[in-house]
Amino acid sequence: PVDEKFEEPSTKIYYVNATSAGFLQDMGAVVNPRLLTETNDGRLLFLANLGDVTELFLFSDDLTSFEPVSIAWPNDTSALSTLAYDPGYFTIDGIVKAENGDLYFSANNGLTGQEVWRLTLSDEPVTDTDLSSDEDSSSESELYAELIMDFTPGSESSFPTQFAVHHDTLFLSVGGLTGVYDGESLGILRTSTGIRPVPTNFASLGDDTLILAENGLFHFDGQRTELVTDQVDFNYELAAAIEFQGRVYSGCSVANHRAFQLWASDGTQEGTVSIANLTDPSPSLAEREKSSDPENFVELNGLLYFQAFDFYAAQTD
Repeated sequence: PVDEKFEEPSTKIYYVNATSAGFLQDMGAVVNPRLLTETNDGRLLFLANLGDVTELFLFSDDLTSFEPVSIAWPNDTSALSTLAYDPGYFTIDGIVKAENGDLYFSANNGLTGQEVWRLTLSDEPVTDTDLSSDEDSSSESELYAELIMDFTPGSESSFPTQFAVHHDTLFLSVGGLTGVYDGESLGILRTSTGIRPVPTNFASLGDDTLILAENGLFHFDGQRTELVTDQVDFNYELAAAIEFQGRVYSGCSVANHRAFQLWASDGTQEGTVSIANLTDPSPSLAEREKSSDPENFVELNGLLYFQAFDFYAAQTD
């Protein structure tokens, strides 16, 4: 809802089930809740703003209340606890969850620049000196933060993006390259011929991973990276993807064009094909206006649903 003075909207967290929909509760002074993630103990974690401060919050088990999360930051960086929630310093970009419950995200705490962190939820008690706030250490559980990658040591940022976790392996884009983190070490992927994917997203395909990139489609089997085809490219904003019945569906375009349509791939060059052109193919339209921009894929009851745009009808379906 936006008031008549056109001030910032009051964003709420909504739910939907088989019979009803609504919002959980009045968020009060907490605005712009985002990056909703289920923790490994079944609670709802989200990022939101409280005044000029960005914080992580956890809902109670019955979703009737929420409170800021106490984060135990590394003891060997004493300044970190004081900078963690200062306005303009602590920011989070994206949260992805591994199968073991660990949460990976990109954050800037004012010391390391924007780098890769891991949050682990634990019921173990935390001493007062370990907490990043003055809250009682007897809370139900704590989040432990660990800096796992600092690509540019010091205060400079590497700006890692496009996080995805497949089979407890973290995939990400850093400096235009594809990074893979297995929990212990980081690798940069390249094909046997030296081609480095410029990733926009990642998608599971069975036990393997497809890398949707600006310079083509790539296949990673856990050991080797191979180019599937360089005849398609994936736009940063449109690279939503989902595995469905043995294929990965996404919006992409034929190389050197700007018309994004629905494609699918089984991980082979022959099996990477156009599924549907959902817009008016009239040659009078500009190339970009021929795009249907498929996104927001979801599987439900054996069918695949997604959102697409028809420039000719000027509407989203």
